[in-house]
Amino acid sequence: MPKTFASLKNKCLSGSHILVVDDDIHLRQVMVGILTNWGVQCHGVPSAEEALETVAGGSFDAIVLDLHLPGMSGLTFMKELRAQEKHELLPVLMVTGDPTVAVKRSAFASGVDSFMLKPFDAESLLLALSGMLSKKRILATFEKRANLLLALGQTIEAKDPYTIGHSDRVALYSRNMGEVMGLDEEQIQTLGQGGLLHDIGKIGVDESLLHKNGPLTTSERLRVETHPVQGATIVGNLATMVHTLPMIRSHHERCDGSGYPDGLRKDEIPLLARITAYADVYDALTSRRPYRDAFSSTRAMEIIRTDAARGLLDSDLLGYFEEVARRNEEQALLV
Repeated sequence: MPKTFASLKNKCLSGSHILVVDDDIHLRQVMVGILTNWGVQCHGVPSAEEALETVAGGSFDAIVLDLHLPGMSGLTFMKELRAQEKHELLPVLMVTGDPTVAVKRSAFASGVDSFMLKPFDAESLLLALSGMLSKKRILATFEKRANLLLALGQTIEAKDPYTIGHSDRVALYSRNMGEVMGLDEEQIQTLGQGGLLHDIGKIGVDESLLHKNGPLTTSERLRVETHPVQGATIVGNLATMVHTLPMIRSHHERCDGSGYPDGLRKDEIPLLARITAYADVYDALTSRRPYRDAFSSTRAMEIIRTDAARGLLDSDLLGYFEEVARRNEEQALLV
């Protein structure tokens, strides 16, 4: 396993307790074996019914859940699980061989946290679970009202299947960049929280605009560009989340003053927002959109270097994000 993944495994997974639910005995045993080798306490069951009994009698940090199961389906299991207050925020990774957009929509609408297609390799499983467990630690720092905001934010990604997992990855990349820069733990935590909430204002944007298959008109673009202000308004009245407001309002500002909503220039843009801008642009480039396929990490970084040279992104931060990108070139972080 590459050094980057070994470090991620030790930091995020070692010592955690994970339940694997899959009726394919071979795949279930493979996943249990992989996770056990990573230092995870892992238990596997073949059905949703048995999974509900197992969760009721134990304490788990995450669940890996097959969609198509005999008897109760994975979607029905999610309905039963989320109905229990103590399991409202238990991270769930759904795995399936069905690649349709409808299935993804249904999965996220049911309350899953991440989605992965079969077949998958060990590193992809590690990345998906590490992202969820990292998010769980961030959520643990929020009070319950903030958790409700994140639940609201999840509906944004359910509206647009092309951005599924986007906020999770922006949070992860932003935190990674903060770590590379040597920021303190409070700032790194804020990067994670703000990354998860940065697009919350899109809850007020018509979903037809979010996944339009082609360029937006000027009026449509202006409507989409209201989301940072709407997001700041949504979060602004919650005292415990005030520290994330600069990231929510200013992640689309550009150092030459061409961004929105306030037309700020370089040092006028809060540092954490400048960091989030790198993460946001990189994930947008390396994710599929209705109008184009995903760019490779290498091509995305070429575009980002050009943007930094043009004065759109903060050129002083480019080297830090290059290090983050190098860590992720070994495996694309697409969910």
